[in-house]
Amino acid sequence: MIIALIAQMALFYEAIVTEGADPRWLIYYSDLNGDLCAPSFSDEFESMFNLSTGGNFAAWPDIRMYDIRICVESCDDTLTDQRIVTPPLNADIDEVEIEIDVDGISVDISGYATLNVLDALCIPDPEFAADIISDMLDADYSDFEDHFDTLSDLFSLAVADIETAWLLFVVCAVSALIVSMFWGWLIRKIGEIIIWVSIICTLLGVALVAYCLVTYSEYAYLFGYGTIGDIMYYAGYTLAVLDGMFALAVCSLWSRIRLAIKLAQETTRALHDVWTLFFYPLVPFIAFVAFMSYWTVSGLFIASVLEETENPMPAGYTIPYYTDGPTLQSKLALPEEDATFVSLSTSQLWQYLCLYHFFVLLWVTHFVSYHTLMVIAGVYAEWYFADWTDATETAKQRGSDSEELAIDGAVVRNEKDLQKIEMMHRSSEVALDGNVKHSEELVRITKLSRCPVIASFCRVTVYHSGTIAFASLLVAIIEFVRYTLEYFEKKFLNSDPSPLQKAVLCAVKCCLGCLQCIVDKINRNGLVITSIYGWPLCAASMKGLALIFTNGGRKAALVMVSGYLAGLGKLCILSLNMAISMLFAKYYYGDGQLSSLIFPALICFLISFVVCWQYMHLYEVGISTLFMCFLIDEQRNKSMSEMKASKRLRKIIGAQRSKADERRDATERLRSLKQTDGGDSGDAGEVEMRDVEPHEVEVGLEEETVK
Repeated sequence: MIIALIAQMALFYEAIVTEGADPRWLIYYSDLNGDLCAPSFSDEFESMFNLSTGGNFAAWPDIRMYDIRICVESCDDTLTDQRIVTPPLNADIDEVEIEIDVDGISVDISGYATLNVLDALCIPDPEFAADIISDMLDADYSDFEDHFDTLSDLFSLAVADIETAWLLFVVCAVSALIVSMFWGWLIRKIGEIIIWVSIICTLLGVALVAYCLVTYSEYAYLFGYGTIGDIMYYAGYTLAVLDGMFALAVCSLWSRIRLAIKLAQETTRALHDVWTLFFYPLVPFIAFVAFMSYWTVSGLFIASVLEETENPMPAGYTIPYYTDGPTLQSKLALPEEDATFVSLSTSQLWQYLCLYHFFVLLWVTHFVSYHTLMVIAGVYAEWYFADWTDATETAKQRGSDSEELAIDGAVVRNEKDLQKIEMMHRSSEVALDGNVKHSEELVRITKLSRCPVIASFCRVTVYHSGTIAFASLLVAIIEFVRYTLEYFEKKFLNSDPSPLQKAVLCAVKCCLGCLQCIVDKINRNGLVITSIYGWPLCAASMKGLALIFTNGGRKAALVMVSGYLAGLGKLCILSLNMAISMLFAKYYYGDGQLSSLIFPALICFLISFVVCWQYMHLYEVGISTLFMCFLIDEQRNKSMSEMKASKRLRKIIGAQRSKADERRDATERLRSLKQTDGGDSGDAGEVEMRDVEPHEVEVGLEEETVK
């Protein structure tokens, strides 16, 4: 990817320095000599471009010939410029009375009124052309002018309302964030109720529709609509069968649906615990906007590499408008034969290089998308595999991973913990006549980093940028082929192809679309596995496919549950936030400050949609990542009773009590014993147990036992 970006920069440099590209040509017109008709603001501004300018605006000296243009300083010059051939549009050129001056030369009536359009072109004034246009097209433009004025007034009111309601937009964004968080809290508390009620309502609703179709098909038969009656009758029974199949699927996937609901609740818990993740998408958005700015500017220069072509003048350049009138040949001092004019066009080679420029855009777009996905997945994966702080599993331990000494399951963090354990050992030995064996081991405590978003971003950027570049390259190639095929399809359809050719073309497009979708799904699953294991893309993708194929029922239940929650979440967040925003606008601005709530409401809807989409995107990536983490955790750690999953998830699959739970319980008992004895757990006397060698602790315990 770095080489591709360097090559794109080289094209940009080559277009500016060597080829003399001038993007003003894409906006402005050129005259018959190849000079650009564009305004000149300053010498410094002119030095940034390569084409010379002949005037501020382009105008037609003879409106009969569109390709022949001249440059003028002002649109008023078309009335007096000596190069103009076209007479006034309201002149009767069939009855021109030629006046002879004192020198015996006919008077020239050339010159027509024009209007400035887009600060680039002088077109004939419609007021003078109205009669001609009306006679030719039998059209009345007064209605158009009225509608245009009304549209202009509406636009002015909309801009004024948007400027006035800036505080409303801030309130809308903040409330959308709060409502999204509130929806996550609801999922965490009553997610099961929401899902099961939704499923039951879906089943009952489809059953009711099927019953109504079958019942009311009799009325269609009664009034002679046999075809409609058949459609209603058979559609009702088809819906009933599908509804029954869906009900059987729900019953067979009962435990898997419960697991999916718990995963959804764990996702909202993780997002609440790492709330800074909600603001991370702003980072890739800003980066992509910066790249798009560069890509747009460089694309304008690459697309404006020009080549000059000399073309013969149209045959009518020697024909006047009226008898003995001036011609374009006489006005511009052109030869009577073999006259030419210069036209500018885009270089054919650089048109093909624009395809490479477009391909780089597709590549970078998918790279940014996959990078964002992997950073978010890395945060969720780190959160999942971190140890809980307490038995209630309300929060994860924070900090760096460490190895700590555990004696009889209790983690020793300072000297007072060690002394308390020694007292517990002595009391247990007295009670059991010394027949007590104590276990000592170094356990690895996995913790969630202090800044998991930053840690995941650095980890992905430093170690996995090549993996992401390769994954995005695969999808970009397929998408580029699709767009190229669509481009040639438009040209191909102009040649009137046969139905078989159209069918083959549609089949190829469909196959490419399916291939892109499949590769994208495989890449996303593989990148999630990479964020967990750190594997390369191919191995991670194979691992992801293996996990999904061996857990197809769970995946189906997860898709159903996440789809229900995503759909309901979008509907609820958008509706509730729009209601809050409109109530605020009504009571804060009162009467008279806003002409209408329509345009502010549209902006509020857009803000609410963006915030809601961002939250649901984080939710969908999170639930997919936690699902993969759970499958890996179950596959590797369930048999060893070392699962990192919460007891809420382990309960559904019947996993045994993990050793981490036993260590937490032992540590909690030690902590409660310290509190009972009134021990001081202050910072004084605390030591990091990784600074104490295990054999030193063992020797100390042996000496104490001998004593």
